[in-house]
Amino acid sequence: MSDEDPGWPPVKSLAWLLVPKIGVERVTQKGRGGALLQIRLTFISFVSAVCLFQVVLAFLLSESQQPVGGPIWLFVVLIVIGGLSAVLLPRFEKPLDCTSDLTLVASYRTRYFTRVAATESSALVAFVGAITTREWWIYPLGLLVSLRGFARFAPTSRHLARDQAFLSDQGCRRLLVKALASPPPQPPASASGRVA
Repeated sequence: MSDEDPGWPPVKSLAWLLVPKIGVERVTQKGRGGALLQIRLTFISFVSAVCLFQVVLAFLLSESQQPVGGPIWLFVVLIVIGGLSAVLLPRFEKPLDCTSDLTLVASYRTRYFTRVAATESSALVAFVGAITTREWWIYPLGLLVSLRGFARFAPTSRHLARDQAFLSDQGCRRLLVKALASPPPQPPASASGRVA
C-alpha cells in the first residue's frame, strides 16, 4: 500500500449516505480507502446535516409566526463561544500517537471527532436559538461559524500533508495517509474457521 491519497468518495455514491448505516457500508464495501474514506464520509454527512437544518427551520418558522424575543443575545454569545472553542481546541489537543499505525489512526479519529463536536456546537445552539426565539437569522449565523470550523479541519489532502509534515518534524517515520487508507486488520480466524 502506497502513501497515495485514495481520494474522496465518488459523487454518484453519496446519495447512499441518506440511508443510515447501510449507506456507509455500501459506499465503503469495496474496502478501498480504509478509515480515511469513512472519515471523509462522516465529514460529508455532518456538513450536509447542518446545512439541511436550514430546510427544517423553513418549515418550523412560518412567516405568520411573530418573533417572541427573549434571550437572543444569549444564543449569539453561545454561537461565538462555540466558534472560539473550535479555534482554540487545536492548542489543547493531544498530538497524534505515532507508536504504531493503529494508534496513529485511533488518535487521528479521536482528534477528528472532538473537532466535529466543537465545531458543530455553534450550528446546534443556533438551531435551538432560532426555534426558541423564532428569529430565523440566528441559524445562518451559527451555520457560518460551523462551516468555517469544518473548513479548518476537513480531511483534505492539504490538511493531511500538514499533519504529515508535523509528524515528520517530531521524528515520526510513519505515513499518515497510508495508515488511514489501509484496510483495518482482520481478527484472526479460530480453528473452526469462524472469526474470533
